[in-house]
Amino acid sequence: QQDGFLPHMEDGTILLVGATTENPSFELNAAVLSRSQVLVLERLDHADLELLAQRAEQELECQLPLDQPAREALLEMADGDGRTLLNLIEQVAAWETDTKFDKATLSTRLMRRAAQYDKSGDSHYNLISALHKSVRGSDPDAALYWFARMLEGGEDPRFLARRITRMAVEDIGLADPQAQGVCLQSWETYERLGSPEGELALAQAVTYLALAPKSNATYVAYKAARNAAKQTGSEPPPKH
Repeated sequence: QQDGFLPHMEDGTILLVGATTENPSFELNAAVLSRSQVLVLERLDHADLELLAQRAEQELECQLPLDQPAREALLEMADGDGRTLLNLIEQVAAWETDTKFDKATLSTRLMRRAAQYDKSGDSHYNLISALHKSVRGSDPDAALYWFARMLEGGEDPRFLARRITRMAVEDIGLADPQAQGVCLQSWETYERLGSPEGELALAQAVTYLALAPKSNATYVAYKAARNAAKQTGSEPPPKH
């Protein structure tokens, strides 16, 4: 179906404009993608959100009834999303009060925006990649952070249990043969305890892997052996 656009895009009959939360490299075929310009919309930083808040106040012709710490907290709640910030500002502006609200009061009245996470999209693969790289880089703090981010986003802990066991096999290897056992035991512990208690066992395994010595020698050698086996076909073993 996408190929139907090609002649009309090339002769200028149509100007195709689209927006998506998916990765265009996966969703568009190569022919359409090669004739398109892809623009990535990044999350807004603190300065951008503050500017947006000021413009909203000008449009509403009022100042938000928040002290400075509460205002900072409001910007944090938006989590880089301008539309979310405007929705929050509309709610705050509707409050009838003669005083300014503090951060604690704001937190009880407003809900923080849920973190962006798509278990089948880019966020999923970006975060699991960040977790894997943190383990490889022997950074336990970063590894635990990305592990927690995925859980907070709704990731299945069993998927994480499988991936950290894979890390033990691929990246720790024979440098610490106990790592695989630690991961399997944490997986079994999670199956027995469930969430949220069992997630701590997985977190301990993540920490163990990040602190463990690393060796991918067997992983590299195994891949080389598989390639050699494919190339040599049915060659018989040497005579002894």
